[in-house]
Amino acid sequence: MKKEEKLILGDIVGYLPHNIECILSPIGRFNLDSELGTPYEATQPMKITNVIIGDKVEIEIHSEKTNWGVGLIELEEITLILKPFSEFKKEIEGYNIDCISKYIGGAWCDIYDGAISHILDNEEINIKALPLFFIEYFYENRYDFKGLISRGLAVDINTLKD
Repeated sequence: MKKEEKLILGDIVGYLPHNIECILSPIGRFNLDSELGTPYEATQPMKITNVIIGDKVEIEIHSEKTNWGVGLIELEEITLILKPFSEFKKEIEGYNIDCISKYIGGAWCDIYDGAISHILDNEEINIKALPLFFIEYFYENRYDFKGLISRGLAVDINTLKD
């Protein structure tokens, strides 16, 4: 039997400065329901507003839209909301690098060409093979470049209902 994966701090840390959104995971909804019942607000996207690192990692989440939040829950109680990495690949298809070249604000070089080729030519990317600003761009634009959606640790933003 395959061990169930859990979200870890390393999965979310790069997204934190960029107001990453999440929803309560099935475990989070179950735990909340057993304490309070699950209000409508608990089903809506929320931002991670605080991370507390102690004996375990706990977070606080809040929705500005509904002015509702949950405090001191564990990472396994949330599911991140991300864009599938395939959207970035579509964005740069045909070597349309405007999105990323505007982001770096400097001269384009062969290393960046190699990084784009690596991304387009591989199903899974090796993030160690990419310049740091690519990784920063993925975090800031909330792309799932770590495969969290396929591992059930994040949901595709396009599948959520408004």
